[in-house]
This record gives sequence, structure tokens and C-alpha cells, in this order.
Amino acid sequence: MNDRQKKLLHILLTKSDMFFHIKDLAEQLHCSEKTIRNDLSIIEQSYSTNDHITLLRKPGTGISLQIDEAFKSEVFQNLLSINQTSERERVVEIAYQLLSSPMPLTLSTLAQKYYTNKTIIKDDLNQIKNWLTAFHLTLESKQRVGSTISGDELNKRNALANLSSLTSEDSDSRSPVLALFPQNEITLVRKTLKDLQQHFGIAFTDGGFDSLLIHTLIMIKRIKSHSALHIYKVNEDEYASLPFNMTAWFLDRLKYKLNISFPKNEQTYFSAHLLSAKIKYKGTNQIEPYHHPFTRKLTDHLIYNMDQSTQVHFQKDPVLHEGLMVHLHSAIHRIKFGFPIMNPY
Repeated sequence: MNDRQKKLLHILLTKSDMFFHIKDLAEQLHCSEKTIRNDLSIIEQSYSTNDHITLLRKPGTGISLQIDEAFKSEVFQNLLSINQTSERERVVEIAYQLLSSPMPLTLSTLAQKYYTNKTIIKDDLNQIKNWLTAFHLTLESKQRVGSTISGDELNKRNALANLSSLTSEDSDSRSPVLALFPQNEITLVRKTLKDLQQHFGIAFTDGGFDSLLIHTLIMIKRIKSHSALHIYKVNEDEYASLPFNMTAWFLDRLKYKLNISFPKNEQTYFSAHLLSAKIKYKGTNQIEPYHHPFTRKLTDHLIYNMDQSTQVHFQKDPVLHEGLMVHLHSAIHRIKFGFPIMNPY
């Protein structure tokens, strides 16, 4: 059975005490009445050898699924086992839809989409609601209207970028988030980020690269959905600095490939993430201005104090100095720009 036929069977299963008109089922599943009749025939053929389940047709009344209660659970479980979305995937997908859609999502819509009941969806929404507080966002649910997320656009983007933290399993993995974006955009952005590194002689850490990839994909999606971003103001002379030059180079290449424009607020948004990214120190002339002098002073100060406190010669360890500077550089800018630090250890 295809997805539409499984949805049809799910409707008939969950309301086996009701009769449905073909016209109503066609409207609900957005197809023709002829398609519904064909789908019903396929469902009927699938269980033709089973005496516990039959389709009852009554002229003028409609069609109903007659099924023994003892067999109902087995059919339902078999239906769920086909291309079943895991609990973790379901929660992440629902959160993504709420953060991306301007329209409310109802319990009924979500329950039907994921072949589950409203109680489970309510539990998912409560989990999402608690998780959203870390991003200063609110999940609002209204009876007969649905659920929406209210809050600042920047906070919504921060939440989208950290969807993997919604569930405890593999909270540092980016794969659940990447799976929500078009593959062609992922490939394009990944290649352009690699070109950026080569052109400017820098090297992001693996985590820094993945973070920029995710935030760029989110930026593209939000621009396409006309979600305005209001971010801190920068002085005009800052647009001539190295991070903004890197941003201009990067976004110009995406602009022509994707046929979209990146307004100044979005340029600032990406530059902020570029400044907050973890970049490996390579000792080239181009990367020297990228690290703020304060970061170097703070790194030297911390290592000196540790050296004095423990009598261990940390100052002689260049790897420690480089690694600490990379992490401090990222942490300082994330705090400055209001980006969450989900894993500070």
C-alpha cells in the first residue's frame, strides 16, 4: 500500500464505528472519488483471506471497516511498522514544523500524519514546550485553532539549529537537523563553505563547519519564507572587515546559484556566526586579524594563572594555547551575539 492508502486505512481503523461517504474521504485525502474507490479495492484485496476484517458498504449511508476488536490491534501495529517514524524523529519533525510554519498545527493533523493518537502528540508538544524555554520561545495552544510558537526570529533560528538537543539520544549529532533540508541545498552550501576555507586560507573545526552549514540552510529557508530578521546594528566600517568580506564572497556565490537576495541583516547574521565559528589556527597572514586581540590576551592570562597555580608549565604547550584560543574565540562571540552555548564543557 502507498502512503495515501495507509492513511485511508488508518482513518477507517480509528473510526471503525462510523460510516464514511466516498466524497468526504476524497476531500480529506485530497484526491478524486475514483481514487478512493480504487484504494478501497486494494485495501479489501489485502485482507481478502482474513475473516476478521471486511469493508461494509451501505447505499446512502457510506462505507465502514468492520473488524474484530481482537484483530484491530494487530492490523494497527502492522500499519505502524511500515515506514514508521521513530519517536525521536517525530518530536524533532513536529518542532521543526512549528518553528517553520506561520500557521497553527492541530492535534488531529499531527495525529493523522504520524499514525498515532492525540494523547501522544500532546506529550510531544509538552516536551517541545519545555525545551523551547531555553531559547526564550513560547508554545501557544488554542482549542479548535492549534499550536504555534511565538518569539523573536533570531531565537527561532537558534532553536532550529539546535533541534538535535530536543532529545537526549545523540544530542550532539547534526544529522536529524540536516535531514530536514533539501539535499541539493546541503550539497551546494557544503561545497561553497569548503571553497571559502580554501580561498581565505582558514580551516573550520568539524563542529564549526557543521554549525555554519546548518545556520546557512536555516537562513536560506527563512529568507524564502519571508521571515524578517532584526539583529544588532553594526557600523558601516565593519562591513569592510575580514569577516564581512568573507561573508560577501560566500553569499555572492549562493545568491546566483539559488536566485535569492541576502539583505544586510542576513549578511550580519552570517558574519556573526562566522565570528562565532571555531577556526583552527593556521599561522597564515590572512587568519591573524580574524582572532580578536582580547582572545589572545585572555588565553595567555588563563594559561599563566594555571601555570602559577599548579606549577605545571602549561605555557610551553603550544597545542593547549591554540586549542584554548579556538574555544574562547567562539564562546566570547556566541555570548556577544546572543547565540546559545549548548555544550560548554
